[in-house]
Amino acid sequence: MVEQIKKTACLVLASVDEARQWLGDEGNDAEVRRALELAFPVLSALKTPGGASLFAHAVGAARIVDELRLGHEAVLATLLYPLVGRVSADLLEPFGEAAQLAKAVSSMSRIEVLAHGTQDLDVEPAAQIESLRQMVLAMVQDVRAVLVKLAERTHALRCAAKAAPELQEMLGHQARELFAPLANRLGVWQVKWEMEDWACRYLDGETYRRIASLLDEK
Repeated sequence: MVEQIKKTACLVLASVDEARQWLGDEGNDAEVRRALELAFPVLSALKTPGGASLFAHAVGAARIVDELRLGHEAVLATLLYPLVGRVSADLLEPFGEAAQLAKAVSSMSRIEVLAHGTQDLDVEPAAQIESLRQMVLAMVQDVRAVLVKLAERTHALRCAAKAAPELQEMLGHQARELFAPLANRLGVWQVKWEMEDWACRYLDGETYRRIASLLDEK
């Protein structure tokens, strides 16, 4: 969808103004500013499993969504979805379409648990994962919800670079088995490639370093 997604490090944001600057042109939008002002006091003190501020994580994911050119409503939904269940629905309702999309993205958090727990001994693991991929695509009425989730998982992978090996392994497996193939099916090649890159780094670090060394020599 775009020639390249900027592989930025995990964000550290101390204010709404810093977040607005990071979001570029979208940061100048009045609705985006309202979403940031709503999210900052709620999310800035909360942490992701990788240790990043949940507010900064949402902003980082929104930047990826913007780079993928998914549209203004998708950017807004990326900022709003962590607020679903944390603030009154009345506060989200004025955002209209973006609020509905945010709810759809929030509901997809269940697939991370499902991806981690595909252990039916009577079914081949690959078949279980394939069924899960099909379920994900079938469960959403708006494919943008899947695309926002892919952006969010991409940012989570970036932020896990210094996380515990157990978390890196879990994220790597999720990326390799579920999210990168979904990105492939939806034609989001840059996300697919980056997810596969992080998965290799987290699951087979020795091979990753060897390949990186060979590339550096060229």
